Amino acid sequence: MEGQTVIVLPRTNEILVLNETGACIWELSDGGRTEAEVVEGLRARFDIDRETAARDVAALYDQLIEAGVAETAE
Repeated sequence: MEGQTVIVLPRTNEILVLNETGACIWELSDGGRTEAEVVEGLRARFDIDRETAARDVAALYDQLIEAGVAETAE
């Protein structure tokens, strides 16, 4: 499980296992960074293009919001 992160979903008590990319996004999403900054952090870590990084960040955010472990900033 090296490079992975485990999150317990409070609504269902299910376990969500994040791969290395998801774990990086989770780590960068500390409440002090914008989504754009998280995208740039992901790009720097994995040397990927902006479109791929933005898609990965948005997809994980959608999943975390749906699971009730994250929310959008107003």
